[in-house]
Amino acid sequence: MEKERTMDDVTKTRMFSEAYSDVTSLRNHASSHRAKSSKLQHMASKTDTAIESHRHKATVLRERAVALKAKAKETEERIATVMEEQKATAKEGDDVTHGFWIMKKTHLEYMSYLRLKKQKLQQRVMQLQRKATACESKATAHLNRAAELKVQSGRLLEEAKKEEVESSGFSKRADRLQKATDWDSEREGHTEPHL
Repeated sequence: MEKERTMDDVTKTRMFSEAYSDVTSLRNHASSHRAKSSKLQHMASKTDTAIESHRHKATVLRERAVALKAKAKETEERIATVMEEQKATAKEGDDVTHGFWIMKKTHLEYMSYLRLKKQKLQQRVMQLQRKATACESKATAHLNRAAELKVQSGRLLEEAKKEEVESSGFSKRADRLQKATDWDSEREGHTEPHL
């Protein structure tokens, strides 16, 4: 009978130590999931910062494109002025000189000067339009990247929530198991250390 009681005590001690190791294991799992959740939230926060950066770049590029288009429009107006001047000069005779002193030009020289000026202005318009288009396409690329990152950030936050739920589940299971073990040990008069 005495031997039986000792075996029961050994079995109970083994059972309590296994329960406590299970509690420790559950708490470790909870801690691991909590750490993963924290890491994922940090990654989501960094992704949100990148999103804001891409949006800001897109805004700056769009403003630059608008400014370039405005310059192109001004240049087109200058071209119109040069064309009007060309028409007016074409009506004048060949003996008319343009400008003052050293800058004096004959009719033909002045016509070729206006033609060259018009060509340069047209080239300038094309350059400005190309730059504006490039700025707009870069802005679109930044906005697309921001949209992709937004989706990524949402996924990271979802995963973080799942990890938090897992952590909470493991913590609750550990608490329940510890309470049950503590209650059993107190009922049996068994003195196990409280976690």
